[in-house]
Amino acid sequence: MAIAVAVVLVLSVLSIGLFVLRQDVVTPPSYRLHVWHTDPGQRLTAKLPDGSTVQLCGESTLWYLVPFDARTVVLHGEGLFEVVRDPAHPFSVKTAKGKVEVLGTSFTVRSYRESAETTVSVLRGLVACTAYGSNGSVHLHPGEAVRFSRQTVSDKVHMPTAEMGLWTQDVLHFDHAPLPQVLADVERWFGVRIHAGTGVDQTAGTFRGTFTSPTIQQVLESICFSLNLRYRLDGHDVYLYP
Repeated sequence: MAIAVAVVLVLSVLSIGLFVLRQDVVTPPSYRLHVWHTDPGQRLTAKLPDGSTVQLCGESTLWYLVPFDARTVVLHGEGLFEVVRDPAHPFSVKTAKGKVEVLGTSFTVRSYRESAETTVSVLRGLVACTAYGSNGSVHLHPGEAVRFSRQTVSDKVHMPTAEMGLWTQDVLHFDHAPLPQVLADVERWFGVRIHAGTGVDQTAGTFRGTFTSPTIQQVLESICFSLNLRYRLDGHDVYLYP
């Protein structure tokens, strides 16, 4: 049963990626779908056919069609992109919520399944973000970030470029993040499964912390101290208690 569920999940994810790619890309008569994927606890750097690169965080999937003439990829998860400049062929990143389009730049995109929003931040260059349900785009410059759902794009916020893509430097960073997001990120970082007991109030507060090359014990102890929780680590399972 577990194998069957995994196969169905992989096929569903691939179907979603191919559907999004086909929305506004002219598919070549003969093409193949290329997929890069990381499991929780993994990270990788992939080189794309045009010379651009992407670093993928844990539990992330990137799809694109080859030939790569359209320079369009689909992302589920989190990635840091270094895009080769080609004014005649803009580079696009599609998520379940919208699209990011650039000419040549460095930027991060975060769009996980459990989140209602995609987050984009720009280190270099100019980026245009468009929600599928909106009419216009929001343009970001270096040091700016934005969140968007399928219908709306939030106001731009300023963000130090030094805080963008910290995970690529083996730094786990939380900035007043709600507990559900914190737990999901810890699961992806360490490849564990966290079980929150019925007495754990996941809406009680937020967590802020920065960890460099952390152990799971260091992170869990800090979270539990901050939010007045206890934990038990049993192999790849973590149990939280009030």
